[in-house]
Amino acid sequence: AGQAAAATGYDGTAAGGAEPIPFQRLCEIQGAMSAWSNSGQDVNALLKKHFNMTAMDWSNVSTWWMSKMTADVSMFDKYNTSCEAYQAKWQSQAPQRSDDDIKF
Repeated sequence: AGQAAAATGYDGTAAGGAEPIPFQRLCEIQGAMSAWSNSGQDVNALLKKHFNMTAMDWSNVSTWWMSKMTADVSMFDKYNTSCEAYQAKWQSQAPQRSDDDIKF
């Protein structure tokens, strides 16, 4: 993912290098992270647990795909629809509790 992100031109023309993860996987991870965040869970810990990714991995992957979608803006509708569907799926599985390391 890091190599693909490094090969990406950030001028909106296209992503460089090979696709780091499939498009639907990108949407699932984004949806899951949104669900976790909305329910007050530790997004970084769950990203590692469920997808074996760090925040840096996610940054590299999403940078590649955002560049790809900027070059083909028609992809954004499918991205948004897919992310919302995955968010609903992951939200339904999320416990309703606050992140343990946050004190109010």
